[in-house]
Amino acid sequence: MTDNTKTEILNQLSNNLDTFINRIGTEYPQKVITASLTSNDSLKSFEIKINEGRVIECIRTNQPINAISISKRTGITKSGISKIMGKLKKKGLINATHLTGNNKEIFYTLTAEGGVVANAHTQVYEDINRHYTEILQAYSEDDLNIINHFLQDMINAFF
Repeated sequence: MTDNTKTEILNQLSNNLDTFINRIGTEYPQKVITASLTSNDSLKSFEIKINEGRVIECIRTNQPINAISISKRTGITKSGISKIMGKLKKKGLINATHLTGNNKEIFYTLTAEGGVVANAHTQVYEDINRHYTEILQAYSEDDLNIINHFLQDMINAFF
């Protein structure tokens, strides 16, 4: 393989990886979550952004939970969590309460509607994982080891 050919292939891989990360990280889940919610008459009015869905899922699996814990678990900044919580509360998807004897900290739980949204969010990511598995079934064990090695290297290089 010539240096020009390798450079061309590396450029294609980089572009494809950028496209994949953008689409699977935001575009695809957003499209599927929106479709899922609009198919449910009681949830048609909710427009849930990706980070709102992540927060709702975090609350669902850890409720009651405070904003600092949500921030740590989701990797979203505290100020980002504060903005998201305001939006979710306004949409009627979360409850904010104080635990008995603790008037300083606010703890969050989901409303009934928030639970339905959380379930839709979870289903989307289960579907994505199922789709990954279906695609990867076509590859040989050697190919899968190379793909896995590549992904581990990428994770280690950036995180």
